[in-house]
Amino acid sequence: MDITKSGNIIKTNKVFNAQTVAYSLVYSIGLVVFLIIKQVLKGFGLSAGIAMSVSFVAVMLGLFFCEKKFVFAKSINSKPLKQALTYLFRCVVDFGFFKILDFTLNDMLNMSAMLVYIFSVILIFVFNLYFDRLIVFDNTEKAEKNGNTKLYRSFFENRFVLLSMCLATIGILFVFMIFKMFPFGDTTVLRMDLYHQYGPLFVELYDRITDFKSFLYSWESGGGSSFLGNYFNYLSSPFSFLIFLFDRDQIGYAITFLVIAKGVASAGTFAYFIKKSFDAHSYVSAAFGVFYAFSGYFLAYYWNIMWVDGMIWLPLVALGIEDIINNGKCKRYILSLSVLLFCSYYIGYMTCIFSVLYFFVYFIANKDFSAKINIYSEKQKPLKEFFNNKFVMSVVKFGFSSLFVGMLCACFLVPVYFILQSCSATSDSFPSTVEQNFNLIDMLSSHLAGLETTIRSSGDDVLPNIYCGILPAILLPLYLINKKIGLKEKASYVFLLLFFIVSFNCNALDFIWHAFHVPNDLPFRYSFLYVFILLVMSFRCLMNFKGIAYRDVMITGIAFIFLVLYFQKYPTNKISNYTIYVSLAFIIVWTLVLLVIKKENFSKFVIGITVLCMAFCEVIVGDSKSYLFTQDQTPYVEKMDTMADAVNYLKEKDKGFYRTELTYLNTRMDPCLYNYNGMSAFSSMAYESYSQTQYNIGMFGNRINSYTYNTQTPVYNMMYNIKYLTKESSSLDLSDTYYKKIYTTKDGSKTPVYENKYNLPIAFLASKSIKNWDNTEGNPFEVQEDLIDKATGVSNLFVPVEYIGTESYNANCEEITQNGAYFIDEIEENTGGSVSVLFKSVKDGNVYIYVSSSEIENINYYWNNSTNTTFQSIAEPYILDLGYHKAGDEIKAVIDLNGISSSGASFYIYAYNIDNTVLDSAYEMLSLGKMNIEKHSDTKLEGTINAGYDGFLYTSIPYDEGWKIYIDGHKVKTFEIGDSQLSAAIKQGEHTIKLVYSPKGLTYGLPISACAWVGVFGYELLKRMKRTKKAQELL
Repeated sequence: MDITKSGNIIKTNKVFNAQTVAYSLVYSIGLVVFLIIKQVLKGFGLSAGIAMSVSFVAVMLGLFFCEKKFVFAKSINSKPLKQALTYLFRCVVDFGFFKILDFTLNDMLNMSAMLVYIFSVILIFVFNLYFDRLIVFDNTEKAEKNGNTKLYRSFFENRFVLLSMCLATIGILFVFMIFKMFPFGDTTVLRMDLYHQYGPLFVELYDRITDFKSFLYSWESGGGSSFLGNYFNYLSSPFSFLIFLFDRDQIGYAITFLVIAKGVASAGTFAYFIKKSFDAHSYVSAAFGVFYAFSGYFLAYYWNIMWVDGMIWLPLVALGIEDIINNGKCKRYILSLSVLLFCSYYIGYMTCIFSVLYFFVYFIANKDFSAKINIYSEKQKPLKEFFNNKFVMSVVKFGFSSLFVGMLCACFLVPVYFILQSCSATSDSFPSTVEQNFNLIDMLSSHLAGLETTIRSSGDDVLPNIYCGILPAILLPLYLINKKIGLKEKASYVFLLLFFIVSFNCNALDFIWHAFHVPNDLPFRYSFLYVFILLVMSFRCLMNFKGIAYRDVMITGIAFIFLVLYFQKYPTNKISNYTIYVSLAFIIVWTLVLLVIKKENFSKFVIGITVLCMAFCEVIVGDSKSYLFTQDQTPYVEKMDTMADAVNYLKEKDKGFYRTELTYLNTRMDPCLYNYNGMSAFSSMAYESYSQTQYNIGMFGNRINSYTYNTQTPVYNMMYNIKYLTKESSSLDLSDTYYKKIYTTKDGSKTPVYENKYNLPIAFLASKSIKNWDNTEGNPFEVQEDLIDKATGVSNLFVPVEYIGTESYNANCEEITQNGAYFIDEIEENTGGSVSVLFKSVKDGNVYIYVSSSEIENINYYWNNSTNTTFQSIAEPYILDLGYHKAGDEIKAVIDLNGISSSGASFYIYAYNIDNTVLDSAYEMLSLGKMNIEKHSDTKLEGTINAGYDGFLYTSIPYDEGWKIYIDGHKVKTFEIGDSQLSAAIKQGEHTIKLVYSPKGLTYGLPISACAWVGVFGYELLKRMKRTKKAQELL
């Protein structure tokens, strides 16, 4: 009994027939159109209520005509007037249903508004189908006997693909319901990088499209960056446009919906692959689609939302390779791989490597190297004979198709390649030694259910996320001993599986798979490829289950039980008791299911439903433990209205070019989240050298791709074009010496907005000495001092505070007498040890401090007899503004030693006042050479400058070869200041300045892609002309 296949005779019933399928399609399209119209109308300024009402009327009108033409057209017995009146009545009833559900679910049961909409859509769908059939159109046709339409035939042929998608939808919604997630609550999928990085970037994408901004460059994050790079690294999936079905302040919900959609699509494409590749379409193929969608890769990386597109398109790429080998057709392979590269060039790179491997594995497993395409009666010329070989032609077509994909995608791959050259992603060196990543025995545990997923790249038991169901794991060894499967096929697929295992465990191969980069956490990002092959092998075993004996099933089941018991005794840190008992339960049940399949006296329907239900249960019971959802939507967007008020006020007040920042950030990419030009950034596409400079100058950051603004010194704000600050309630008051309060938001938070009194533009004249700026990591105040010194010749701007005392508790620290490095020893672990450092301000003004340590994490500051206090985490050190203090005011820094496991620790401490006289002098000198910005856009700055001497045009723009500088219409040579910032030489006198950005490589990539697309259209045109000519000849 082959449970992997089902009958192909088209069947209908009262639920599934041509009418219900057509109506479902029309209704679904109408729902999407309703959401689109609503969002467009809201974009034009209409209120939500009016937008929904207009959308409802427009869609209902459209549905009426669509139903009449495409759903009930064959047997309409009612007159047009009756149709119109009854349809109008039905629309009123629909609105009544919505209001009743809103009152019942929202007002009485306090359920979310989204649930009200979902239940309304379902109820209205069912009611409208029968009301329109029986009353509006008086349709007398027996729907259950109607299956002879193209749409229904397509539905029936792909019914198990749709079933897999439906089951995946129910599964993920069930999990979301458990965690009270959207749409069942306020919790979202936002976590880690999705919270700090991708979420704000999705908001920026939303703004760029609705505001018609450039996709080439963005001023919003990092002081300026290539938005093209961020777009193709994070946002380019076609699924991303689903966010526009939501409001801007519903971004958490929108991204959660994207996760659902991508997981469901993954199930569908894998079930479709099984259908087309193995001609197997059944409940079992639907179940395997679910296994694929909820594999360990998805459980671990669902929040790295751009990588999930790899899961969606991989089955179609593999199917395209099979098409090339079996039928000589390249279209599916070219289309699917091109789309995948567009969605994620990173995952696309991994899939390209896999494609080469899969091409040879599939050919060896299924074809003969000596097979001919055509059989000739006469001997042919050597060249023709050579290309008549099936393998040769397949290789040629595969190679040229792959090359053609590269040409089609060159328009974005080439620019992205050049963008990557300035990022940390391309700065790693090839491993000097070959090492193992983990114990191979431990990797077997990664196939168990209920595991903790691997997120970090460091620590013990860093194992790949390769779980994809207990059933496929049991079937894998059975595949190896299956007598119905040929040795050639087994050897090919086992080789590929072993190659992945070696790749996981070998640091050199793993480095290559990750595009010659050592992942910063999130290891084994290509493990979905292993999952795909494992599921293919397991399904092939089920297809040939007659080749398996009863004892084989029993022995395998028992072996797996002993394997689980072994891991109970010798667990990895990913295994819990939950893992052990859930895995044991499913091993036992799945083994029994396989024994029942062997018995062959049960119906295929019963066994298929059993497999499907068991797969669903495993998703719910086994996978739920692997998710981690912590972030609610409300706190993520609660400041959007406040920030919109502040940002809009500044945009109306000041039409010039400037940067704004928050005194404390919620995410690492708040500038993108709140739509202002800022300095903070967190992106894999960030300029590495600029990130290092920002770290060296005292910004919170990681040196490679992240730096976050906290209230900085006036030197930093002056040199980096920070003109306005919006004060967060949690940060200290801003000094009147450096900032002027200009606005307070009108909402309840009353958030103040300040203007920097020492503001300079993004570009200005500086001394040529600035080229020798020493921005070496160490004391960030010295780095800032050297910057202002080299730019103006003015020095001694920062004045050290006076240290007056050091006290140690349960530790011993040398006396701190000046800025520098110090050591603490004799630390008594977990005894509340601390070191108190007392210092005093030497001038009236703000005090700034910077403390760094590889062991110490937390510091508390006290002043005014401890009535004022603030806290700082120095896990990532940064300059902290301690506010205004008079000369002689004492401040105490208490260094917390809790959590330090060693007996000793070292730290650096630097604290300074500012000499405002020197600051004024430096500011006045630099103000004389300001660039007056007259025009500005995302890719262009234009203005004038009056240079008082021959010097350098200093800019705070990250250096990028895409930037071109024109002085008086002539292009000038650009260079880097501090190995990170854009600059050019400028002579004395008045000049016009123009800075223009165009991504490097775009001029190379676009012509290549244009040629490829001309080839596509030319090929299709020739085909059409041939078809036309042939048709004319037949006439």
